Amino acid sequence: MDESAALPRSLPPALRLERDELLMRSHLGLGSYSTVANAVADGAPASLRAVALLGSALADPSLAPAAAIQAQEMLADADVAASATAQVVLCAVFLHAGELAPALKIASAGTTLEHLALAVQIQLRLERSDLARQSLALMVRADEDAPLTQLAAAQVATAGGAATAKDAVYALTTLSEQYGPSVPLLNALAAAKITAGDHQGALSSLSSALAASSELPSPPPSLPDTYANLLAVLARTDQGKAAGVLEKFRGEFPDHPYVRRIGVLEGAFDRVKGQFK
Repeated sequence: MDESAALPRSLPPALRLERDELLMRSHLGLGSYSTVANAVADGAPASLRAVALLGSALADPSLAPAAAIQAQEMLADADVAASATAQVVLCAVFLHAGELAPALKIASAGTTLEHLALAVQIQLRLERSDLARQSLALMVRADEDAPLTQLAAAQVATAGGAATAKDAVYALTTLSEQYGPSVPLLNALAAAKITAGDHQGALSSLSSALAASSELPSPPPSLPDTYANLLAVLARTDQGKAAGVLEKFRGEFPDHPYVRRIGVLEGAFDRVKGQFK
């Protein structure tokens, strides 16, 4: 973000657009959703309008279904077809709304590393690790050393269970040392350590993620993942602390799918328990 401000004003239009895309997406990464949603005009390029749409959906989760409908309409725009950034961001809009099918359609149709990385994520969520490995192979063929390829490889290794999770821990630790321990990276590292059975190591990574989150101007998008991972670790190491973390999770993100699911399960348990009074 600081580098974008230092660029000359006389950039060619294509580079100016790329700068604006990266800047707006950086704001999303910091959780400044409203800033992005309000900064993009209706007549802006398709890629920036897509970023603004994602910003509005992230700012207010209740808008996610409407954002997905608008994203579907935008896919018919010729400018979207010509913009890899617009496609990737609209894919993220669908993922935020829980609509995996259109998200996978976009990711599978693209050829950039970002498209392929999204395809890996979605295929793993669909429990199709075979397809995820195929998408990863395409990424490796395109650029094996790219950080995005390394992240995707770590995701596939984590999904492979304890036998391969140590490979993910190594890859993510290396990325953290090279580029700095961001909150999403620390979450991914914690998940890999949990899968590998290193619960104390996972707790250390999650503590670092919470500390990094507290230093940001607003909660990062990956903070709910930190809480969910922390609950998974505490269930195995210190259940007495889990209730406090869950209460904090509920207070800060009451509409998060994880929190809603816990509420459904607790309600079902209470109903069954009531039958034995």
